[in-house]
Amino acid sequence: MFRQRSNSIEEARHRLDTKLSALIQYEIERLDSFRTRPALADPHTLIDRKSEELLQIVARGADISSLVLERFQAQLAQLTGSLRGLSPQNTLDRGYAIVRDADGHVISRADQVSSGDALRVRVSEGEIDTHVD
Repeated sequence: MFRQRSNSIEEARHRLDTKLSALIQYEIERLDSFRTRPALADPHTLIDRKSEELLQIVARGADISSLVLERFQAQLAQLTGSLRGLSPQNTLDRGYAIVRDADGHVISRADQVSSGDALRVRVSEGEIDTHVD
């Protein structure tokens, strides 16, 4: 009976050793498979990839910002030219004049003045006092 128990214990111990060895081998293989995955084989890969994506986004943002600035600068240059073209001084520089009556009102029609009225004529570089004949 003692031998039978000893044999049973040996068989149980052998089965337990076999199971434990198989379990350990399985876990070793799992660890090896984890280590061969790209993220664990080179842990910097994920960070490097995200870093590259971030650099591309920043570069694209810089390109778009430059493009937007160029468009607004072109628009500003165009509006500046238009504004200069509408400037009263620019109009005077082209040979036009502003005529005002004695009270300072702008004269835009000939029937607004009569003979003898005092007028002030503004030209590009100065003013001229005159009278209507």
